[in-house]
Amino acid sequence: MNCPVCYGENLLCFFEVNNVPIFQQFLLKSKEEAISVKRGDISLKLCQNCGVIFNDKFKEELIDYKLPYDATQTYSPSFSKYMKRIAKYLINKYEIKHKKVLEIGSGTGEFLLYMHKFGDNLCIGFEPSESAKNINSPHVKIINDYYSKKYNISADIIICRHVLEHIFNPREFLKSLPKLDKCIYFFEVPNVVWSLENTAFYDFYYEHCIYFSTISLSNLFKLSEFEILKIGKGFYNQYIWIEATWKKGKKNKVQIKQDKSIKKLIKNFQHKYEVFSQKWRKLIENFSKSNTVVLWGAGARAVAFLNYLKIEPPLIEYVVDINPSKHNKFIPGTGQKIVPPEFLEKISSNIYVIITNPAYYNEIEKQCKPYKAKIFSLINSL
Repeated sequence: MNCPVCYGENLLCFFEVNNVPIFQQFLLKSKEEAISVKRGDISLKLCQNCGVIFNDKFKEELIDYKLPYDATQTYSPSFSKYMKRIAKYLINKYEIKHKKVLEIGSGTGEFLLYMHKFGDNLCIGFEPSESAKNINSPHVKIINDYYSKKYNISADIIICRHVLEHIFNPREFLKSLPKLDKCIYFFEVPNVVWSLENTAFYDFYYEHCIYFSTISLSNLFKLSEFEILKIGKGFYNQYIWIEATWKKGKKNKVQIKQDKSIKKLIKNFQHKYEVFSQKWRKLIENFSKSNTVVLWGAGARAVAFLNYLKIEPPLIEYVVDINPSKHNKFIPGTGQKIVPPEFLEKISSNIYVIITNPAYYNEIEKQCKPYKAKIFSLINSL
């Protein structure tokens, strides 16, 4: 298999996990359904030409985002604040006021609501799941489908946040976008450099089939005939985003920039992953002997962490989440029940809370105070 971005053949395999759940954010109603979820394999390869990382065992046909799916993070005050800041930034920088906004992969639709609220814009979004079914605004329209060329929609800005990492052929996807004069293209994806630096192996899961650094994302957009305006990092450096326009006229040959530092990051990650995973497994085993251990955050990271370390009940029986749509659902693969924060009142023993994302540490700490829980973060706690 060749690289899906530059089509190169110089590949380095560095991380393999077999028989993992293909679903991370899907809502599963029973423990039996969660344990018997479909599974797939992960074999991450680095393209040593353009720097992109991808799972060459990914099978697109296994994933269907029209199933009950919820990846929203906006129940978190800090994440909502971040989204508002990005919306205001785009509106003010590019004067997106009283204009038309197109978003691909709208989730629950919050970002489009902000684009309307702060800029009085007419907003259209594409979302195959029913996450945005409760949007009730004459200014925000959600099309319950995957975006494709058959939808001939023009816009002043095209936004695509946390979708590109789900698409195995990103160049083909970018080619399918309308090529519009004076249109701004804004994309945001997870920052693979942050994941490697922090040994966040639970950031590598089946739904995400391709991973970018600022360099590899830049290479992708240049190869796809876009002119890059700016690349930046957001949400505590966990994300990277790119602002671009369509490059009109004669296309010059693209000089691919190589990422010279990423191989070193990968080598360090490989060594630390084994140490890190063994320490956390042993730590949880020791904690659970006389305490109740819960994970906080029932998103994709929790699913990957629990499955990669094979942590099942009773080692960890519950995962806490503030998203009401996830309550009384179950973690794919390992079957932990997802509960609201107030469930901790029912636990009589000492409570140990493990946080999957350090960005939420302060707000989780406040919610844990009534229960006198001891808090640990997967980052910087070992």
